[in-house]
Amino acid sequence: MSIFFYPFYNIREKHMEGVTANFIREETILPSCIIKRVITEGDGDLIVPNTKIEMLFETYEDDGKLISSETLIHTIINYAEGADKSAIDYALLSMKLNEIAYVKVSAGRHIVKGNSWDDIWYKINPHKIESNIDIIMPDTLSIIREEEIATEDNFKIIKKVMQEGFDNLPTPESKISFNLEFRHMDGTLAESLATKSIILTKILNPGVHKGVQLVLKTMKCSEEAWVLIPENYHYVDSAANRPVWAYIFVTEIIINSNILLPQNEPFLREEILSSDNGVIKRVVKEGEGDLVPANTKIWLKYEGRTEDGFEFQKPNEFVIGNDKLYSEAWHLALESMKRGEVAWIKATKGHHIIGDFINETLWFKFYLEEFLVTREINPNAPLPSKLAAASEIMNDGNRLYSTKKYADCRTLYNKAHQLLTLRKGAFETMEDEELKKQYVAVRTRACLNCAQISIINAEQANGLKKRIEYLDKVLEKCNEVIGYDSKNIKANYRKAIAYKMKDDIPKAIEIIEFLLKIQPESKEISTLYAELVRKGGSIKAKEKLMCKGIFDRWENEMHKEDEEEKKINERKKAEKIIESQEEVKRNREIREKAEEENRQKESIKKLRSQLEKGFIVDTMDPEDENVDFLLGQDENVSEGENSS
Repeated sequence: MSIFFYPFYNIREKHMEGVTANFIREETILPSCIIKRVITEGDGDLIVPNTKIEMLFETYEDDGKLISSETLIHTIINYAEGADKSAIDYALLSMKLNEIAYVKVSAGRHIVKGNSWDDIWYKINPHKIESNIDIIMPDTLSIIREEEIATEDNFKIIKKVMQEGFDNLPTPESKISFNLEFRHMDGTLAESLATKSIILTKILNPGVHKGVQLVLKTMKCSEEAWVLIPENYHYVDSAANRPVWAYIFVTEIIINSNILLPQNEPFLREEILSSDNGVIKRVVKEGEGDLVPANTKIWLKYEGRTEDGFEFQKPNEFVIGNDKLYSEAWHLALESMKRGEVAWIKATKGHHIIGDFINETLWFKFYLEEFLVTREINPNAPLPSKLAAASEIMNDGNRLYSTKKYADCRTLYNKAHQLLTLRKGAFETMEDEELKKQYVAVRTRACLNCAQISIINAEQANGLKKRIEYLDKVLEKCNEVIGYDSKNIKANYRKAIAYKMKDDIPKAIEIIEFLLKIQPESKEISTLYAELVRKGGSIKAKEKLMCKGIFDRWENEMHKEDEEEKKINERKKAEKIIESQEEVKRNREIREKAEEENRQKESIKKLRSQLEKGFIVDTMDPEDENVDFLLGQDENVSEGENSS
């Protein structure tokens, strides 16, 4: 047997002569079973953990063919007791500075690509050593549990929990204070331990490490963890395009107690809008009139929140046709609402199109302020039909005027006025006197409405030229009404307003004096008259005003109005403060009640656990009705059995 072995060995040794010739000694390193052949002895002591090493590192195939040659910087960490080490680390821990050795690593113990099924030889020469460096390898530390946190692009963040936290997880807008440190994958320090504090938002803050934010959402107060953060989820410059380890210890969480949870908000009634219960409406305030029809222009005030209270859409106003809504939840909700209605709309996954929260249940608060039905107008219709259509259009305009939708209101008033325009001579030749009266009444209303909205437009106009154009329209429409009825109060009053805005005070005073003859007790007319006189009326007009005592009466009335307005504002302010205090108190009572119920449940759970383990609780009140329940006793158990 020995005769066969030595020739075989000599043949192989000759084959490996370029790699392992002239070695001083050979040793087998346990427990890795790698073979080390020393070419040159080193200096000093053996290499120890927590050492940074610069070395020549060459890789050879088993037949002696060179695969690679390079200078490497390698770090040996301080492994936990009993932990397995890499083959290179086993070899280095057996070497000294400047030692040169060939190390044979069997298949399965190395990571050389293309040679995974072959044995490999390394030539190692450590020529520079830095000992006692700060190295921590989270992979080797003892942990309680491990948790994976998925990202939106399918990366995984690994959280290794070393110490559990307590209390609840943070909610959006919570303030979190924590200690943060970053380590490279080789355990060396990337960023020193520092104290941080952020406001945790639902949407990731671009100025903060994304991976850290995602992890903080899963951590409780006093929780301690090492977290493996993939590239593109941190901003550590020295580890760009590489993963890093982050040490996080949460020191404090301040929950935002004022956060609004839409699912807990009070409501009058609930209505299921979709067959799968994916869209639900909770009415806060009932609306009036008809439901929103198709082909309608809608004025909507809305806001949006997630179920944990994050406000992803601040209160906003929205004007759109309901034929242009792309969200199923919005379609179903708006077609079920009336004018003035306020409601919370719940939209589960698949029923809304908010991209950042596409997989979450969202809540929208809708206030349907106004809607406008598109009316079909036939310019060739008979006059009675036109009168009815014009009245409906002006009713729509009046609603918009009351909610200050002036642009759309002007369009409707002008449309009604245009619809009632007759061909030349048609009014004079109209034989039906009743129809003629109806026409004058509706036409007068249309002219007065156009005059009023033109006054508003003149007040809001940019530039003198535009302002004068609107005022000329006021005069035109008022003169048309005065042509039907010279004593029409509204037409003359709005005409006087137009002259006042044009700074033609004498003409305005002349019209107002005419109106005072018709309605001498009118407060509104008297107030305008006094204002015009103060602004620059004639001495004669002032004398007339004083003689009538209007000026003094105007002063007194203005003072009374100011006082009344002041009182109303103070009362509204006080009511708002009281309402706010009551809301805060109500929310606090709800929260305290829920917390008390949770404490009672935890107390009973803990007590039951102690009793099941055979612990005796001396503080148990015999009069407490929960005692028998916790002990699981039956009412028929005898006193003797009970005591045992």
